[in-house]
Amino acid sequence: MTLAAVLCCAMTTTVFTACSTDSNNDEGANDKTPKYVMIQFYMDNTEDMLKYCNIEMTIEDQQGDKKSTVLTMDYVDANYMCYATASGDLPTQYKFSRKVTLKQEIDNLEKFDYTNRTAAAYGIYNASGYQIAYGETDVVGDAGTAKGAEVANFAQLIKQGALDYTRTFKFDEKGNLIPENNTAQ
Repeated sequence: MTLAAVLCCAMTTTVFTACSTDSNNDEGANDKTPKYVMIQFYMDNTEDMLKYCNIEMTIEDQQGDKKSTVLTMDYVDANYMCYATASGDLPTQYKFSRKVTLKQEIDNLEKFDYTNRTAAAYGIYNASGYQIAYGETDVVGDAGTAKGAEVANFAQLIKQGALDYTRTFKFDEKGNLIPENNTAQ
């Protein structure tokens, strides 16, 4: 299966809905056999990060097909949050990665706001397109502000990959999210 990932960063909420309008009269609504997953990744950013850094977001499916984009203000909502959606037949796996590099030196800034928080929400659907399960992951990562001399030190941390991460989301044939070791790089 090819990667069905669409970067849809204009969304502010996720709503997983069924495809039918009359679930009482449709046999598919009662089918609890999982067929596919739709997952939406959430990635926090800051105005400083978007201004002074290149932030590359990549989604990779279990076949190794990748879709990447470098974020700009056009890809984030009013809170600098970005969203990416992917879907595929079960069992499946997606890797969601972020790589942050400096566009320019930030050593002379008075402060630099940063974050590496991320989370995901997912729906499990049957063959008729009805959602039969929903789940959310914990928010991981943190946020803060480097001030004064800390900014130069934080610039070095960015160069070392302190804001980079890869999270893996693996689903078995029943639609269960299998815990993975998801850590910052």
